[in-house]
Amino acid sequence: MNLHALESAAEADPCVLGLTPPGRIETSAIPLPAISDPSLSKQTHLEFINFAHAYEHLVTKQIAAKVKVGFVDTGVDCNHPDIAALLVMGCGFDALSGGSPVDNDGHGGHVMGLAGAVINNSVGVSGVIGASLELHAIRVIDVNSGTVQDAYEGIQYAIMN
Repeated sequence: MNLHALESAAEADPCVLGLTPPGRIETSAIPLPAISDPSLSKQTHLEFINFAHAYEHLVTKQIAAKVKVGFVDTGVDCNHPDIAALLVMGCGFDALSGGSPVDNDGHGGHVMGLAGAVINNSVGVSGVIGASLELHAIRVIDVNSGTVQDAYEGIQYAIMN
């Protein structure tokens, strides 16, 4: 697709307010809700994914059913103050050792926080969903390495749980 075709597609998109030279896209950003999490201002991605809309539907309406989400990654800090309240009992599953899915790398905890950090608790950041979740940390990778067998076991845990 050439630049002209991309610009035409963007102009036809109702979410795009317009293009400015040289082909800069401007979107309609909804202001973020008033939230007490101190690092919210550093989470610039929230405006671009329409977090305010998700917040309205997922947080303020207090969905009764818990959505189970498994993160097949490097694990998590099971005591992290922004995540611990939403973690499944026992934190999750460690395909590498069978123990607690402790994150030695930081990637799994970071990704889990992006989605599931508790919102409006005056701690850290706000997760995109951050409410009505049951988080399962599924550790299949240690620092920079894992096996296909470990990934298979982690995915099996996710399917069963």
